[in-house]
Amino acid sequence: MNSTSLAFALGMAALVAVTGWFIDWGAGRYGGWSMKRRWMARFLTLIATGGVGVFVYQSDVRLRGTTLFEVAGPWAETGGCHWTVEVEHPGIEHHLMVYPFSRGFESAGHPVTLRTRFAEKDGVVLLEETVLHETKHRTGKHAAGFTWADATWSFTPKKAGPHDLLVESVDGAVPFRLHLRISDPQKRNGKRAPGY
Repeated sequence: MNSTSLAFALGMAALVAVTGWFIDWGAGRYGGWSMKRRWMARFLTLIATGGVGVFVYQSDVRLRGTTLFEVAGPWAETGGCHWTVEVEHPGIEHHLMVYPFSRGFESAGHPVTLRTRFAEKDGVVLLEETVLHETKHRTGKHAAGFTWADATWSFTPKKAGPHDLLVESVDGAVPFRLHLRISDPQKRNGKRAPGY
């Protein structure tokens, strides 16, 4: 059992349970709902709590398990670099996500152009893309500005073993941070990058 996925699922389920408790508490104040309606709300809250917990756990385990390679962090530490990725299941379609991003008070001021290349060690190129990552307004927690759009591609490795992954800036402009993830649908014991 994946303890990180379990903790995440329990946290989401607790949020649903607290919301249900708050609704029940509010319904009982100042001559609100009848006891029958309150018991029905409690029952539905229990069902929703269990459903959310199971769904989040299964989704998170699937995402973690199929992660072949992942790195996320400041561009200075991860960007413009070369990584070796060990392919385990040749002949299966893999997916590569390249996501330049910002966090906190960082805000993307202009687009960045990144070249992504994934190749076998002997030089056979499986994927080579150059993409202009446009800026977009951030949404969600701590959304205080702009970030960049991500890009995802599919490729099918022909053989197992070490492969080269390269991501570099084409125009000299670099993002604050970079998140790369390669998924393999047949992998079951993958590990996410720290913080994910």
